[in-house]
Amino acid sequence: MEDGDNLMHAKFVKNKNSSPKSGFTLLEIILTIFIMSIVGSVTVVSSRNILTRMRMDRASSRLAFQLQQARSEAIANNQTIFVALDTAENLLEVWVDRNRDGKRDADELTRVRLEAPGNVSIESDWTTGAFNAYGQFITTPGQREMKTVRTRMRVPGVDREVELTLRGSGAVTKR
Repeated sequence: MEDGDNLMHAKFVKNKNSSPKSGFTLLEIILTIFIMSIVGSVTVVSSRNILTRMRMDRASSRLAFQLQQARSEAIANNQTIFVALDTAENLLEVWVDRNRDGKRDADELTRVRLEAPGNVSIESDWTTGAFNAYGQFITTPGQREMKTVRTRMRVPGVDREVELTLRGSGAVTKR
């Protein structure tokens, strides 16, 4: 049995010396961390640009939808629907003068936040207007001619702009 024990001990020693080293060297670990940090930073920058574009698209789509809805309501109810755009607060106010007193009452007003101020910069050719019963957009009461107005949206730090064109006919186009 002593020979068997010596033989096993010899195999163990032989396998231990001939087996390859396992694990990573310090250089391999540092190189892996370096590559992962580059890939991670590119991903963060990419996703930040995507998120800012999504904010701008969401704000412009929300504005276009609300304007189309106000126009549809004006036509359906055969009455004037007033709209006001507050570019400093990124708010659109829509109201229907239900009691026809010429004033905005609390129960007649709907406020829609397009996007948090600072996230999206909004510039516009108009601040107040109305859709008449024919669905035409006018910027002053009693106006006979239809007017085309533009609203531009930008995200600070991103070289991209969305423009909404509101034609006198009431059509809203986004580009």
